[in-house]
Amino acid sequence: MQIPPYIYGTQYYRAPTPLPEEWEGDMPRIKELGLNAIILRVQWRKNEPRHNEYDFSDVDRLMELARKHGLLVGIQLMLETAPDYVYNDLDGERIGLDGLPIKRRGNGAFYIGGWLPCFDNPKVMERALAFSRKAVERYRDSDNLLLWSVWNEPRTRPIGECCCPHSLASYRQWLREQFGAIENLNRQFGKGWGDFASVTTPGCPIDYTELYLWRKWALTRVTDRIRQVRNLVQSLDSKHQVMTHVGSCSVFQDVAGDGSDDFENAKGFSFYGTSFPCGESFQHPEEQSLPFFFCDWLRNICPDFWVFELYPDWGAWQPRIPDTELRYKIMATLGGGSKGLVYWQYRAERLGNESDLAGLVNSDGSFKAPSLEGQRCGAVIAENADFLHRAHLVTDRIAIVYDQSSDMINRVENTARNWSMNTPYEMYLYKRELRGFHALLHSLGLVPDFVDSRALPKRVDEFDTIILPAMYIVPESWRPLFDRFVARGGKVVADEGFALRQRNTWINFPWPGQGWSDFFHCQYQSREAAIHGPYTARFDGQAITLPANNFHAVLEPGEGAATMATWQDGTPAITAFDNRFLVGFALGDCAMRHELFPIARTMLAKMLGVTSRKWPEGVTVRHLTDGQEDRLLVFNRNHTAVTFRIDGRELTVAAQDSILWRK
Repeated sequence: MQIPPYIYGTQYYRAPTPLPEEWEGDMPRIKELGLNAIILRVQWRKNEPRHNEYDFSDVDRLMELARKHGLLVGIQLMLETAPDYVYNDLDGERIGLDGLPIKRRGNGAFYIGGWLPCFDNPKVMERALAFSRKAVERYRDSDNLLLWSVWNEPRTRPIGECCCPHSLASYRQWLREQFGAIENLNRQFGKGWGDFASVTTPGCPIDYTELYLWRKWALTRVTDRIRQVRNLVQSLDSKHQVMTHVGSCSVFQDVAGDGSDDFENAKGFSFYGTSFPCGESFQHPEEQSLPFFFCDWLRNICPDFWVFELYPDWGAWQPRIPDTELRYKIMATLGGGSKGLVYWQYRAERLGNESDLAGLVNSDGSFKAPSLEGQRCGAVIAENADFLHRAHLVTDRIAIVYDQSSDMINRVENTARNWSMNTPYEMYLYKRELRGFHALLHSLGLVPDFVDSRALPKRVDEFDTIILPAMYIVPESWRPLFDRFVARGGKVVADEGFALRQRNTWINFPWPGQGWSDFFHCQYQSREAAIHGPYTARFDGQAITLPANNFHAVLEPGEGAATMATWQDGTPAITAFDNRFLVGFALGDCAMRHELFPIARTMLAKMLGVTSRKWPEGVTVRHLTDGQEDRLLVFNRNHTAVTFRIDGRELTVAAQDSILWRK
């Protein structure tokens, strides 16, 4: 079966739903909506209920029905739902930080049960690979097989992950590989372990080091698991591509309690995908930027990224998403450069904690408003599929840098408030910073790239501006890199906390440390949590009062550095030296507050030298090109139609509409 240039599909089957008697009627309806592929989840617990007893009859029938109706099938290997024998016979249960078993369970996403065994246990991983082998060998020659999807939202959770002897042995081995000798580890982090065999799981988070290292290790275990399965699949099937997809991306999710390392996880896969937890309403600037936020990150991790789980309707007994908001979300994935779009899910769910959740159609299979909007957007995709497959996004040579170490230390610092280490996920400062800076650039009409700090040295020449949100831990090798960058006219914006900590998580003083004070011709004089305020920064006659969980840092400019903004007492709050800007508070965090967004935008625009928005207020334009032709994704978030000129032609976009326009 021929593979279309742009995959437009839906997740369909995750046992036990949809029910077998519904399958035959659903397939032609899926085609009617303009979809060309479905995703089936092959669940370990369902398809090998007992040791070496395989039953793929459900998948067999679905493959045949899809073939009959001209649908491609992506098979997702879902290994998190382990059979009972894994727990009963292989000692597969995870152990928490408290030494107690983390009981196997079911929930909406893993309703069938068996979630989640310890894959550090070699016997568990051996059986997971054996199951994967059976599935690949069974379906690799199917003429409507589209691809293999490895794992489901690979992530490490909870903060404890697993503390069984297998996991602890893996952790100790990782430390050996990182530091070579226990003396090196002790010297760098100021610890006093007698040998690697003495290292234990973290007992509490308040020394930072142990939890920081533990969580760094846990991310590597996720990468190792998906690579093992990927390597197996590729060894058995060289004809079909292999992908994996993350739950919500490194730039969004809780790095310690629910983390993944997209930068490493994407390596070696044909495609990388993301779920799309961007809400259902896009009224405020930080909400309007969020669909693009995910895409701008994923595009830089994998140019051929997919949006692999887009919710067409949240459901769960909440008000239904308006057609305009769903259209905005769908079209934003195109404006972000995606190469495939898959809905979660076809029928609205009917069981467990996901009752009434999502659904391109109702739980009985009947169409609803999102069904028809999906059909309309699908027609746009089909008409432009060849172009979308070839094209790439034109950006503004601006990099927002994501740094995993800075992310981790900020999360650990927040976790330290709770000795139980069960601190629930919150949009902690580092993550608000990333979102806020992206929202500010988006609101200015600029299209940035996200860059992982590990990739920046190789990519630095692609950019004219580098933004460093909450860059607490700066790689030691960066100073010559940035000296060369500014020498060629590059612009650097670093906000509060830059080079605050050393690589071992300890505080630098004075800071910015590691010689960065000389780079900015400025250093921090003092730093206080904004909860002790109020603290107000004044800029061009406007004022911004910091949120309580921000930070107030007084700057001490050196020779040649100018003061761009001051605190209420006249001390410097933002300094500038040539094209190097140091901000004494978390500017991105301020952008996450509706009332502070306008002044935060004005401040960033002044640093970037931007005098006005590229487009009318409320309008976003994304430019795609394949080198031969150009098309624009145009988004009007205003409640009235907007008419403006673009490339010498007049364009009118209806109220809250999103269109694909040929230049």
